[in-house]
Amino acid sequence: MTSTQEVLSQSSGLGPVSAGFDGKVFEHVKALRARYGLRPGVAFYDDGSQPNALALNELLLTDGEWGGTDGTVLLGRHLLFTLWRDGTASLLRRSQRSDGRLLQENDLDILVVVAHEFGHILQYKSGMSPDGPWQMEPHADFLAGWAIDKTWLDGLFSDKDASFDSAIRLIFSLGDTEFNSPYHHGTPDMRSAMVRAGQEFRHLDVRAAFTKGLELAGLR
Repeated sequence: MTSTQEVLSQSSGLGPVSAGFDGKVFEHVKALRARYGLRPGVAFYDDGSQPNALALNELLLTDGEWGGTDGTVLLGRHLLFTLWRDGTASLLRRSQRSDGRLLQENDLDILVVVAHEFGHILQYKSGMSPDGPWQMEPHADFLAGWAIDKTWLDGLFSDKDASFDSAIRLIFSLGDTEFNSPYHHGTPDMRSAMVRAGQEFRHLDVRAAFTKGLELAGLR
């Protein structure tokens, strides 16, 4: 086992809510695997002082339900904590206190992050290089929007479209995370616009969506 593999975990490390939260993450992983037609391994990792999520070509996790054969998606614990503390979930916790909402509150944040990384896996499987042009980031945002079915978020937003747009802008505006670095990923306005564009093309199949995203991201 390599040093990278040793720090991988199937627990987010979010304390008393870890079990439920981790189960919710895996529900989304299963739905995204079906949507993309890919099965990457998925694990949590210690992202230290640089909150981030990663998509890798390497097969770091192949066994069990979380394992896969199409690369690896790694979700940083620090990034998850940042989303938990400052993201959509934080705002909803302050405005809606009813029982049973704790796990649901985190759906959009984690969906966007995981769907974006799945987009990178699709890029790699399509022959794009992990160290390719920066436009691969807005392309992955477009694919994230295409992949997210807002019916998964039933009961989370009363005004689905307006609240979804506001939440997307908030997620991409969170500071001090590598996932949101404007130098590598684009501005929050660009990123949220690409997610919304992906939503508009949800009727496309995965290959057509991939091609449309290339066009909108300036990659062709």
